[in-house]
Amino acid sequence: NIQHLFDAGVKINQTNDTSIDSFFTDKTVVLTGTLEYYTRPDLTKILLSHGANVTSSVSKKTDLVIVGTDAGSKLDKAKELGIQIMNEAELLEKLFN
Repeated sequence: NIQHLFDAGVKINQTNDTSIDSFFTDKTVVLTGTLEYYTRPDLTKILLSHGANVTSSVSKKTDLVIVGTDAGSKLDKAKELGIQIMNEAELLEKLFN
């Protein structure tokens, strides 16, 4: 039985880490513009589950900016800082292929 294993010194480590190792792991990501396929909260949850850190403003620490239509000053700032820019179709390709 399982108690026998515990008595023998077996330890079970439980974590709540449900993230997936992916292209987005450990990247700081900013969403901007109007997204076609996802709401911003839904896409944030998906990115978090893929290991990304989603923030609301572009800085030199930002790794990736995902742009929808009518992206404004965040897109301009990303270009100015030389940050990788990805549209929603490219994002979906990275997430699901």
